Amino acid sequence: MRRLFALCITALFLAGGLPGSLALAESSCARTQAPQRCEAARLGATACTDLNTGARQACVAEFTPPLVCKRQRDSRSCEALVAAHAACTGQTGAGLRACIRARLPAADCSRHARPERCQGMAEAEAQCSHTFGAARRQCVRRALSRLLPDDVPQP
Repeated sequence: MRRLFALCITALFLAGGLPGSLALAESSCARTQAPQRCEAARLGATACTDLNTGARQACVAEFTPPLVCKRQRDSRSCEALVAAHAACTGQTGAGLRACIRARLPAADCSRHARPERCQGMAEAEAQCSHTFGAARRQCVRRALSRLLPDDVPQP
């Protein structure tokens, strides 16, 4: 019964349905079976508290740091995301997202096979930083079509 209650509270917290649920999640992560996963989900959810349900899922996926950065393909950006979360403690919503994005490293295009493509992608991503999920992919696609010359193939 307690486990069911905890699951319901966690689901409501992630959906943004309980006032003061952030404080509840902070105190309950230590008592969960997977405290690191709980803490990562809490960090991701704090960045997305002001968004509606559709955009919130994509936002949480983007701003939730992985549990172990060593296992990630790009461990440098993973560690930067974790450090950005630590540096932006106390902020939520749009302020937290802006704080995190300001601290993330720029794309390193120096060793890329097609540096002009890499630079164009970085610029497109920066222009579309306010969107999430499918809307973000569309925004990046439109920005790339304006930024890159016609002879450079697009995804």
